[in-house]
Amino acid sequence: MHFMIMVMEGLKGWRTVLVNLLMGIVPLMEMSEIIPILPDEWEPFYIFGIALINMWLRAMTDTKIGQKR
Repeated sequence: MHFMIMVMEGLKGWRTVLVNLLMGIVPLMEMSEIIPILPDEWEPFYIFGIALINMWLRAMTDTKIGQKR
């Protein structure tokens, strides 16, 4: 089995939560001015991308958080 498929199956029940936490790091870093990651003109695209990824993950979701099946 392909490595990424194994990883994704292992994260079943946690993928959406994990992706949202990871995507939330960029705005936090930007707000705190620790590390300027995104140029200002890219921020609307980043926000739109987050929405698209969340819709895609939601469409794939068939379990509750933390459940494998």
